[in-house]
Amino acid sequence: MLLYIKISILNGKLLIERLLLSGIAISSLSSSILSLLFVFNSKDSNNILFWIMGNLSGKTFDDFYLLIPIFIMSIFFIIPKLYVLNLIQLGEENSINLGIKINFERIYIITIVSLITSFIVSLTGIIGFIGLIVPQISKFFVKSNDYRLLFLPTILIGSIILIISDILSRTLIDGQEIPIGIFTSILGCPFFLFQLRKN
Repeated sequence: MLLYIKISILNGKLLIERLLLSGIAISSLSSSILSLLFVFNSKDSNNILFWIMGNLSGKTFDDFYLLIPIFIMSIFFIIPKLYVLNLIQLGEENSINLGIKINFERIYIITIVSLITSFIVSLTGIIGFIGLIVPQISKFFVKSNDYRLLFLPTILIGSIILIISDILSRTLIDGQEIPIGIFTSILGCPFFLFQLRKN
């Protein structure tokens, strides 16, 4: 994440476009390293493959208890920044005029969200598209772009979609479990492309 941020800063400004492009490049490099590990650890190939594709199989309440402090930490660190996120939506120039240290706030929020996400991914693997489609669905129901109003509905809707996806991934094919990351990507990609076309 520090590498992303370093690449994305130009003339003292954190540029979101550069952040996204550097993310694609470093993500591709990370995938190559994972593939290399996959080749060298063929005896653990099933575990690695299931982690790459995301899965909740075999998860217990011990894993759930590990996530409770992360959930509390996310609330403690993110809720005070919801108002700041609302102001950033007004545009960079307006945010700066309202006294927001936009570079600091972006780096702070990106770092906290990355730490929380990486901890969850270490337990579940990569479950794609949930983080992209759930906020859009929340906005549809709440009819607002106010992050303070979207925070709790997003948590609730995200939980419901993940549970439904997990049930379907376990029951859709008799006697076989589809890794949940594959399932959410198949569902999420068309929705995301529709939103992209629409907006």
